[in-house]
Amino acid sequence: MAGSTSDGDHSVYGVLSLLLFILAVTAWRLVTLMTEPRDLFFDEAQYWIWAQTPAWGYFSKPPVIAWIIALTTALCGDGEACIRSGAPLAYMVGTLALYDVGRRLYGPVIGFWSAAIFLTLPGVSLSAIVISVDPFLLMFWAIALAVLVRALMEKHFAWWVGLGGVIGLGFLSKYAMLFFVLSLLLYPVCSPMRRPLLQTAGPWLSVILALTCLVPNLLWNATHDFATLQHTKDNAHLLVSSFFHPDKGLAFLGAQFAVFGPIPMVILIRLVINLPLVIISDKKTLFMMCFTLPILVLMIIEAFLSRAHANWAAPAFVSATVLVVTWSAYHNRIWLLRVVLAMHLAFSAILYNIALITESFKGAEQYDPLRRGRGWALIGHMLMDVRAHHPGTALLFDTRKALAPVVYYTRPIAFDAAIWHPSVTATNHFALIDDMRESVGKNFLLVTEHSHDRHVNAAFLKTELIAVLRVSFSAKFTREVRVFRCEAFQGYE
Repeated sequence: MAGSTSDGDHSVYGVLSLLLFILAVTAWRLVTLMTEPRDLFFDEAQYWIWAQTPAWGYFSKPPVIAWIIALTTALCGDGEACIRSGAPLAYMVGTLALYDVGRRLYGPVIGFWSAAIFLTLPGVSLSAIVISVDPFLLMFWAIALAVLVRALMEKHFAWWVGLGGVIGLGFLSKYAMLFFVLSLLLYPVCSPMRRPLLQTAGPWLSVILALTCLVPNLLWNATHDFATLQHTKDNAHLLVSSFFHPDKGLAFLGAQFAVFGPIPMVILIRLVINLPLVIISDKKTLFMMCFTLPILVLMIIEAFLSRAHANWAAPAFVSATVLVVTWSAYHNRIWLLRVVLAMHLAFSAILYNIALITESFKGAEQYDPLRRGRGWALIGHMLMDVRAHHPGTALLFDTRKALAPVVYYTRPIAFDAAIWHPSVTATNHFALIDDMRESVGKNFLLVTEHSHDRHVNAAFLKTELIAVLRVSFSAKFTREVRVFRCEAFQGYE
């Protein structure tokens, strides 16, 4: 797989074609967000709430996602499309960076196809229309990879300084950027030719600068009981009674075929099987493997020992895309890349029109991967009418999954919302910043997806059901909440 390939344009036309393709796909995604304004998922609504008070950290995530939402909503408003617009734009930037990686290592054709395939990966296509931390992590990962390639090739010290800054921004997007640092230090260990790197200042300066960027977030954590770090540890879920879960491990492996695409995943597996030959014969591929295998292997191990969400291995597919494209070009299978691209675009077309498709076929709603957010806008509007009859009474929620979207869809009247949290240890952002123990004597409207109020009624002088809010989309999907008036909070005890 060493060397470059010459199939296709090495001219400006090839670069312009790629730019037009990237802009077209990004515009398609932005138009989809504007024309299909789906209700926010609870975590998307939660990030929007965070963005109202930009800080150096939040309960479950570092701050970049809140900063990006604060920026996009300042530019175009608080609508769903504007909140989500940062995701497709981040993938646009990350794709351009990946083009530079492929071009510098293997030539313009590899750069072109790496960018085109990565931009349309099934996981990327889904992630690009949902606001989450992953687009920003993958963007900074791709930029960091491009800067590292330049640092290794051009040997300018400034590239190592830039690399530290990019990795630092990746840390502030998601702590999984730590895997990039591990791969950065692993590469010289695996490549005898590059071992002298560990004796130079460049890589170590990059790591120091990256960690320096993380200091404000660590200080925020120190003043908030290390909430984000504790949540990250808990989310890994390694300390469980049953220490082996083959079902979850196999499910995670299967999910990677969906995230990366079946054909690219099969090619990647073939490359991994041939890894011993790669180590001997191909230094460029070894370099890319060092940024693919560590995170992929560690996430597979975690999936079998505990659990791992399908997207946790996503950074591995940045460099893996270049590997798959290079293998295909080296074996004169550019036609296979065209097939992969066509399949990816077809998947995107289905995904971005899923609402229209599911509405056209009875009972198809259950196959909509985006259905979990539906109904909250209507619930919010109905709740506004209920609260209008109880002026001065704050809303109370027993889960953040209900609180976040309701606060968004009843803005601004629900910013005084509280969350039920008897434990002294915060388990979500809202419990971290607000304590109901300071609200003794106050009245609340409990909004709950439970059919009863038994879990709260002992803490109030009186509770009564005042409304049932229901939105039905089909026989198999109904969004329903109950509203209880809770008078005179007596304290949790």
